[in-house]
Amino acid sequence: MRFTAFQIIPELPRGSTDIIPPSTVGNSAFNNLPLFVDIYLSIYLSIYLSIYLSMCFKFLFLSIYLICMYVSIYLSLFISICLSICQSVHTYVSIYLSIYLSLFISIYLSIYLSIHLYINLFNVIYLSIYLSIYPSTVKFIYNEFFYLLSSIYLSSIIVIHTVIISCYIESFLETVKIVF
Repeated sequence: MRFTAFQIIPELPRGSTDIIPPSTVGNSAFNNLPLFVDIYLSIYLSIYLSIYLSMCFKFLFLSIYLICMYVSIYLSLFISICLSICQSVHTYVSIYLSIYLSLFISIYLSIYLSIHLYINLFNVIYLSIYLSIYPSTVKFIYNEFFYLLSSIYLSSIIVIHTVIISCYIESFLETVKIVF
């Protein structure tokens, strides 16, 4: 084998005039790059988002907070893989779904947080602006416009599931406290 800076070219037998097709050399490593960037960014996003949510939900116990963090990490991984599969099947469907769901979820999240959890409106506005701008700008550096939309969709899904799980756990703890 002969090694160069960018690729590995096998040695040809003497007298052979075969040419290695350019599609098989050095291209396979970059085919799955958007999927790896998507998974890495979704893990980073969910951890960072869980830290921000812990500032909003200081009344939760540490074990419940850790459970919510793990659930958000696994959910973000699952959603990013599903989005990548959906993108490879049909790009327009995934773009439409990400736009529609991100708008619907952001409206629902702001109403839910302001009514049921009595969180200050400034926190809701800050959370929605942060979720819209930060993931979008990071992914725009690495990918094209579709990944910008999928990051907004991912971050809103993570927030929704973490908030709903924490609310259910809090209501369960309150009922257990009343019974005992």
